[in-house]
Amino acid sequence: MSQQTEPNDDAVSPVETALHQLERAAGHLDLSDGMLEQLRHPTKSVEVSVPIRRDDGTVDVFSGYRVQHFEVRGPYKGGMRYHPSVSAEECTALAMLMTWKCAVMDLPFGGAKGGIVVDPATLSTREKEQLTRRFAEELREVVGPTKDIPAPDMGTDAQTVAWFMDAYSMQEGETVPGVVTGKPTVVGGTQGREEAPGRSVAIIAREALDYHDYDVDGGLYDETGLDVSSVPADGAEHGRLRDYDAPRRISNAELLELDVDVLIPAAVGNVLTADNAGRVRAGIIVEGANGPTTAAADSVFEDRAIPVVPDILANAGGVTASYFEWLQHINRRSWSREAVHEELESEMLDAWADVRSAVEERGVTWRTAAYVVALSRIGDALNARGLWP
Repeated sequence: MSQQTEPNDDAVSPVETALHQLERAAGHLDLSDGMLEQLRHPTKSVEVSVPIRRDDGTVDVFSGYRVQHFEVRGPYKGGMRYHPSVSAEECTALAMLMTWKCAVMDLPFGGAKGGIVVDPATLSTREKEQLTRRFAEELREVVGPTKDIPAPDMGTDAQTVAWFMDAYSMQEGETVPGVVTGKPTVVGGTQGREEAPGRSVAIIAREALDYHDYDVDGGLYDETGLDVSSVPADGAEHGRLRDYDAPRRISNAELLELDVDVLIPAAVGNVLTADNAGRVRAGIIVEGANGPTTAAADSVFEDRAIPVVPDILANAGGVTASYFEWLQHINRRSWSREAVHEELESEMLDAWADVRSAVEERGVTWRTAAYVVALSRIGDALNARGLWP
């Protein structure tokens, strides 16, 4: 793509960014115009109103969404988030990312995303439960273990999806644990699911460092460093780390521009932009969050020869472990934590090898290579199934 057609951060929506990445990768493949046109649009987008009675007796109505992007390889799969930024557009972009992520991992799922426009911090536990149960009822016709399988995301957790599963099951007249993944283990969740996204990022970061000849055989020790056991405890107690007693504090913006070997943006999207990409001093970027790098920043990093390992590969541990949980429901068999870790390592290394081969054979970036792998698999599935009249 020419420099003139590169997106500008200020003007580009999440969907436009997702489409830009799709178009760029499609240029390396022999995909028909019709196939590309299908991939540009979600299959279904649902908007619902979710009323709840607040603790003070008043009634509030919240907007909820579920976007299902593409199911040619299997049922839809994707997170369910509670956040003020949730919108149909955001869910559409993230559903597209889930389609590519599942395909690059060779999982039998299509992409979906959804959530409710709400700040969960403003909800009591009872209100959050009521909101979740009503949301499950509103979505009951479009979700299910062979249709669309939600999972925890920003602002939701294992308890949230357990409520969702219970509400769905009550309406179905039978317990249906497979309608969601990421549940507590006592109601059918899999061990190792919670740490899977972080483990996959670590595995891929390790492989990327090795590939680019970084020394990962040792470490650095500083006796005045942070107490790593108390930092998470402080965050859990206060909900933030600003109260932790540290000799120096830096902003999020400064953090992204530190002189480091590896930068792992692992919180929210669009934090690496055209504005700060020129000041990033990392040798390698491994995306732990969904969509942390804008298309304009991507171009800067490519010009500066800074490898960027994309989210659809690096943080795919979450959906991969969800796949393991889904399999366990189908087979009525539980896996040990060790088995989940071993299977996750194997799946991540297989995906890494596939993407690495595309990088080497086509001379493209890691992101484009990951998209090429994903689109090739989706294209093969589309060709095999054909187009229903």
